[in-house]
Amino acid sequence: MNEGLAGCPVIYPAKDWYLQLGMDSLRIGNGFFDAIHSYHFIEDGASEESKAGYEPILNVLSKLNEINGVKYHLPDSLLTGLPGFVQQQYAKERFGFVIDEIEAVFPQVVFEDEETGGKYLSYTRLVPILVEAVKQQQKEIEYLYSLNGGASFKNSTGETGTGIKDNGKTGCRLYQNTPNPFNKTTAIKYELKNDIDDAAIYIFNMAGTLLKTYKLNGTGEGCVTINEGELKPGMYFYTLVAGGTEVDTKKMILTD
Repeated sequence: MNEGLAGCPVIYPAKDWYLQLGMDSLRIGNGFFDAIHSYHFIEDGASEESKAGYEPILNVLSKLNEINGVKYHLPDSLLTGLPGFVQQQYAKERFGFVIDEIEAVFPQVVFEDEETGGKYLSYTRLVPILVEAVKQQQKEIEYLYSLNGGASFKNSTGETGTGIKDNGKTGCRLYQNTPNPFNKTTAIKYELKNDIDDAAIYIFNMAGTLLKTYKLNGTGEGCVTINEGELKPGMYFYTLVAGGTEVDTKKMILTD
């Protein structure tokens, strides 16, 4: 216990919101802190002069794809003995992350209690990572948007949000990858005509994140080969864009 402002006593629990008063042999009470009020909550309050080694946060989208948001409950054993209103609050379903997944890709935001060996996550330190992920994804969207001169992509096999069809005007074709599904290697065949100068095949995950770009050269038939190590097991979209127009989009599945 220390003395706070105006002589008020201040108690600092060692680890968490649960505080015992007295000794193990003579306990005189328990404290349960179900709400904390803070005038200011600043984790990164250091002045700019005290920081060094600024570097941009790069390639965060692929790393975020390796972590999963989860729902969970606290075990009943942690709630035993708590007042009823506290149990009701802590028994509610929670949202969070699997801390081992976070630590594997962002070890900078995971810390370990030296005494207990328990690990905890700083959610506030994830905020800059999420900001850069949004910015990176926006750049990819703007890039794909610019390929067609600012207009929505047109799909030769079906309508997009604009209701416009390519109707084979590019003279290009995209074929279904074979084999599909695959677990080792698959081939994506395509055909470019009419002296197309700018063409590429783009690989997206189901969330629409651009994962890979394969630039295509020349005309006529061609093939892009994808190996299992290039992607994780899952379902993907691949799109052929030629001359600023989306020729076709198809699905492929990589199995374990």
